[in-house]
Amino acid sequence: MALRDLDMQAGPYDLRAFGVEPVCIETAEGRDAYQRRQRALSERAAALRHRLIAALDPVLRPAAVTSS
Repeated sequence: MALRDLDMQAGPYDLRAFGVEPVCIETAEGRDAYQRRQRALSERAAALRHRLIAALDPVLRPAAVTSS
């Protein structure tokens, strides 16, 4: 949800009437802020990615071995 919110903030539409403050990616400061927020979201998602891989690996590994 946070990533979608960031995408909407950086989009070309003025959504302030809906409480969505823009991220002005047209400026150097706006681009920097956008990239920092993207990196932070990616770091937050990494923990979930690792947990999903760990949970699915025991299920998927046998399938990969038998299909080779």
